[in-house]
Amino acid sequence: MAAPFDLAALQVTGPPVVAVQGVATSSISGHAEFSLSQNGSLVYAPGRSWGADRRLLWVDRSGRTEPILDVPGAWEEPRISPDGRRLTLDADTAVSHVWVADLVRGSMMRLTVDGYDNGQPLWAPTARMSHFRGPRGPSWLAPPGLACWYRWRPFTR
Repeated sequence: MAAPFDLAALQVTGPPVVAVQGVATSSISGHAEFSLSQNGSLVYAPGRSWGADRRLLWVDRSGRTEPILDVPGAWEEPRISPDGRRLTLDADTAVSHVWVADLVRGSMMRLTVDGYDNGQPLWAPTARMSHFRGPRGPSWLAPPGLACWYRWRPFTR
């Protein structure tokens, strides 16, 4: 929605109107995928409301799909481990966590305890450690089976 606005009086001066329809939005956090420039240009991602109904799928070159895990969620940023046995991902929820899926066993485990702003999981080349963005800065965790994490500290002299 958009409405005329008087900057000097800081007041809306007319009725709201629909500015654009079909903007992608999150049904979980409520954010919409758009940006407005200083000159008034609007850019947005067209789409529908998306949320906790996403499923992880393998897609082959012919377009055929196969479920990875039958666990719907607000999954984002999936990363397959270098050995192909595990998958890290985060969930776009009000309390975001980093998860690891064991692709051999078909199981999942939440790796973070502190739910504030965890995300962007990455695998190290050894497939033994995974890095993620945590509330206290970059962190490392040690899958499988260890739900502990360590804060990364850059080397300084």
